Amino acid sequence: MTIEQTIPVLDLQDFCGGDRKSRQGFVNQLGKALEEIGFFALVNHSVDSDLVQATYQVAQVFSN
Repeated sequence: MTIEQTIPVLDLQDFCGGDRKSRQGFVNQLGKALEEIGFFALVNHSVDSDLVQATYQVAQVFSN
């Protein structure tokens, strides 16, 4: 039996573009992710994808 565990994925648009209920849901999910796992992924953050990729490349060099 294989168990796949992934980090939570949060959508920043739920916070920035949502109503009060969406914002509160985002905050609740963020708190839970940090308490239970300590990490999360964030989508719809508007950070340029080239910058994200360059950051991953630098991290890979650093880890070697």
